Amino acid sequence: MSRSVMVTQITVEQTLPLRCEILRPGLPESESVFPNDYAARAMHVGAWMDDDLVGVGSVFGEEHEQFAGADVWRLRGMAVDLELQGQGIGRAVLEACVAHVVEAGATRLWCNARVAAQGFYVGAGFETHGEAFEIPTIGEHYLMSRAVGA
Repeated sequence: MSRSVMVTQITVEQTLPLRCEILRPGLPESESVFPNDYAARAMHVGAWMDDDLVGVGSVFGEEHEQFAGADVWRLRGMAVDLELQGQGIGRAVLEACVAHVVEAGATRLWCNARVAAQGFYVGAGFETHGEAFEIPTIGEHYLMSRAVGA
């Protein structure tokens, strides 16, 4: 990264423009609001370059049929400005999300990763579970997870 990046906690509303632009292009911003965005222990992270929000990610406690338990969290809404991808911004956002879920007592973090992002997640210690599957209007994804915490 040529410019310094600062990662902070942000609001759901601050995540929406970048989520919409990167993850739901052409859809209304309301399509970028997730059911658990306002859950009590949800956390939203933003990566800033100067005054520009260039990366976002969110985590919240959410079980998956393959990973049941109160200590299971979901990573969702990871998005980095297209012109800045590959510069460590996503990694910085992910590290902040992982630190939060570890502090919250999580033992596993899971996500539905876009096929194009699978390599990023594998490089961050995630494993792929099963075959790719289609999420309507969004594209092909893999179920991925990573052990965290204790």
